[in-house]
Amino acid sequence: MSQPMTRTSGDFEIVTLRRAERGADLWPAIEAAQYGRIVQRDEAAEGVGDAAAPGAFVAALAEVLEAWESAAPETQAALIGKLDAGLAALDDAGCRVHWGVVRRTVSASAGAPVEIPIAILRLGRCRDAAMEVAVPRTLAGADDGEVPG
Repeated sequence: MSQPMTRTSGDFEIVTLRRAERGADLWPAIEAAQYGRIVQRDEAAEGVGDAAAPGAFVAALAEVLEAWESAAPETQAALIGKLDAGLAALDDAGCRVHWGVVRRTVSASAGAPVEIPIAILRLGRCRDAAMEVAVPRTLAGADDGEVPG
């Protein structure tokens, strides 16, 4: 997998996210999300088409992330299928998912700082194949796997 294009701007890194066309596109993000994730939802995504689609996708994503690490490969394929269905519902509602993976050093509540992959997922109306988002260059650790963003 190629690394996302990035550039820095002050305390932020500008990261290029790619549009997910199918659930399998999100595989690297799912792997990284086992360590940390930032999920952003465009306000406009909530009021378009089927208003339930963004929430349903986030719920499906949470289910996939919860089951992923202990799932057998054939089960992982079925989990990816849930994301396929969620992406199709989002598309019908006029929304898209863009994703990327960055590496960050985080300071956990105990122990030395550690570098981990962070999945970045953005739900919104952007139809472009790629989009840019600003991601903090330093992140405070969180005990529940969610990274403040």
